[in-house]
Amino acid sequence: AWDKWNGVYWYKLAQELIKIRNVDFETQFNEERDQRQMEIIRVLEQAVRLNPFQALYHLRLGWEYTYLWQQPTYHQKWLPAANIAMDRAAYYAGVKTPYFHMELGNYWAMRSKSIWPTNPEKESAWTKACWHYKKAQEIDGSKEMLKRIIRYIWNFYPDWEIVLEAIHFGYMDQVARMFST
Repeated sequence: AWDKWNGVYWYKLAQELIKIRNVDFETQFNEERDQRQMEIIRVLEQAVRLNPFQALYHLRLGWEYTYLWQQPTYHQKWLPAANIAMDRAAYYAGVKTPYFHMELGNYWAMRSKSIWPTNPEKESAWTKACWHYKKAQEIDGSKEMLKRIIRYIWNFYPDWEIVLEAIHFGYMDQVARMFST
């Protein structure tokens, strides 16, 4: 049954809209794609309004804002909105779930790469990425977690010196063993 006052239902609707968008993404015209994206954002914003304490809603909303990169207001409106959503996701996520911290690290790594090198926000974004990656490793120090983090960073920074900044000191031996074989 549909309950318009329950954030879970809005989040599930957004998930279905995202699936539809992902299937048709390549065949849509820009205007149609943007309309569909705005619908996803509207639905996720409603989920956040109804349950602002759910970190997952903020996380997904932040990523969805980044899909509006072709909009003329992207850098003035949508990217700052994504940053706020990610900061809220971090606040509500706490320290229990490594997935959240890995995803937050991924977002801030991506953001750090999209900021001009002379802008001080670049260093701030990279610092946030490293903090979240290290927190994810503290919670889940598995080999798989390390591999996922390294692979994602490598997409933006194919430089071991930079990648190692995001690795928790306690896991350096594990990283060395992973790549020595």
